[in-house]
Amino acid sequence: MENDSKPEPKKRIKTYIDGFDDRLGGGIVEGSIVLVAGNAGTMKTSVAYNILYHNVKKVGMKAAYLSLEQDRESLIYHTEGLGLPYDDDISKNLLVLDLSGTRLEVEDFGLRESWTYIIKDIVTKTHERLGLDLLVLDSLNVYETMCGGSKDIRIELFEFFKWIKGLGITCFVISEMSRDSNEFSRHGGDFLADGILHLTLEKVDDVHSHRRIRCVKMRSSNHSTDYFALIFGSSNFRIPIGISDVWK
Repeated sequence: MENDSKPEPKKRIKTYIDGFDDRLGGGIVEGSIVLVAGNAGTMKTSVAYNILYHNVKKVGMKAAYLSLEQDRESLIYHTEGLGLPYDDDISKNLLVLDLSGTRLEVEDFGLRESWTYIIKDIVTKTHERLGLDLLVLDSLNVYETMCGGSKDIRIELFEFFKWIKGLGITCFVISEMSRDSNEFSRHGGDFLADGILHLTLEKVDDVHSHRRIRCVKMRSSNHSTDYFALIFGSSNFRIPIGISDVWK
């Protein structure tokens, strides 16, 4: 007799953007690698950190924010300004790892081939210590630049993404887009990633501009590909229910 049992649905990671998870089929499939892509000023860092913060606070997950560019102090200052306090309860389970200083040291000594090993070593030790569920890498652009002298960057990126997936960690990779390009990443990261969240800042008239968010792709998900207005207020991201709500 054939086994007609269906495979259990995979666990979903919520973005905690009110109204958006429903458009993603319930959230992001656990273990995915997702690009958070957009131009400057589209709140990529804030959206990615928001996902970590609320999953740590509300679900009890373990997370790390790995910054290759912005120092730890300024990142925490920025996110606390959004109403996301980095208090004792949060700091135990959400580590902000600052590699910006290490990046400059590696750059000074021309040790590009060692850069990937440094990142892997830090992630591995953090995972062993904390048991990571979620990770943010900020940013893909810096990572690609630092690995530029080692070998083909696409191969390097493929191997790095494969390594992250082998750890079973859901990873969000911030990608800064050029204003004159529609590419979500420079070296094929958009093809390698399981999902892409695209953030934009659209001019409405001579005075107003609105941020928008769109899920370009998300494997194993029946998701909308529409753009939605992205609103932040009261320490919370949301997408509006109706058009009139955009102006509130």
